[in-house]
Amino acid sequence: MENKNTRPRLSRSENTRFVRELLNSRIADCGKPLASFVIDTADLTEEVFRSRYRSGYEILHPEISELAEVAWHTALLSLAQQYTGLPFETVMLRSHIEVAGAALILNPDMRMPSDQRVPRYTNQLAQGTDVVKIAALCRVLSSILSLTEDIRVRHVTADQLYELAWLLKELKIFTGWSQKALDKWMDCADIVNSWVLQKRVQRTLPKPSLYFSLDPEIRVNNLRDLFED
Repeated sequence: MENKNTRPRLSRSENTRFVRELLNSRIADCGKPLASFVIDTADLTEEVFRSRYRSGYEILHPEISELAEVAWHTALLSLAQQYTGLPFETVMLRSHIEVAGAALILNPDMRMPSDQRVPRYTNQLAQGTDVVKIAALCRVLSSILSLTEDIRVRHVTADQLYELAWLLKELKIFTGWSQKALDKWMDCADIVNSWVLQKRVQRTLPKPSLYFSLDPEIRVNNLRDLFED
């Protein structure tokens, strides 16, 4: 009899194939195939999630490997949902309730103007787990790293650049996850600063408004055996 408290095993190859077929020949704003961008973002999300833990830690705590799998599939399927409007039920069929529920939090309401969308989106992340918060951060990091400093041939508007810069500033609070998360954030900050110098982002970014960070049960004195050397 199946243990209902155990996450079902998901197939990366099957979900990768599903996303490639779904997005087909669509091109991302950064100019690369959209399917490749979505898969790369999932890989980055897993990389950043695992970076919190020292080598060998997952052997003693296999739940970390399970959560890394959840993070990868969450990043992949939530972006597929955002770009194609996949219904909740389809995401559920490809995964399970943990991933499908996270996608609801991760996808902003694109019907709203950005000056309302960004604050509502970032504050709704308070409902999410650390996996959700890291996935949200990595979405922004991946988008900025893909665009780079040279955006002359990118299919991106000034409003899109402004929104990415705003989100990057808001989500810095999540870089306390690991040194790698902070390093990636700083790389993106350099890129955004170059956009400002090129006068691509001309408006002043609002002050960060998030009043929460990672899950409240995480305390510095409990992390001595978790953070990387």
